[in-house]
Amino acid sequence: MGIKGYNGKWLIKHDKLEDGAMDYFGTLFRDPKTTDIVSQLRVVKHFPRFFTVEEGAYIGRLVILVEVEEVLKNFKKDKSHSPNGWTVEFYLHFFDLLGEEILEMIKETRTLGLVLGALNTTFLALIPKVDKVESFKDFRPISL
Repeated sequence: MGIKGYNGKWLIKHDKLEDGAMDYFGTLFRDPKTTDIVSQLRVVKHFPRFFTVEEGAYIGRLVILVEVEEVLKNFKKDKSHSPNGWTVEFYLHFFDLLGEEILEMIKETRTLGLVLGALNTTFLALIPKVDKVESFKDFRPISL
């Protein structure tokens, strides 16, 4: 049993199925790179504000290392919050080594308005939409 690829040919081997799935679902979730932060801000200004100007200034201020550590301390313990499998306890235990890099990453993300791909990953489960699956269009991707 296999699945039809883009070219209509059946994909049967595991590596071909994997490549076909990556191609199909990759195009669905790929960043089109059609907007920049200025364009996004033009759209956002039309939405209602959820906080005051003063609260906005507070949110926009510089983050300091102590705050990063406090946030980590408030995360649920014994859980891995990322695909790398490292728990909050790991980050807290090695905070003296990792803290500055974490803070730098936060500053860069806020300055550029972009989240690094490695931080924005998820696992997808493919749920069949029909009884007899023939192509990748017959699956509904669910992020975990």
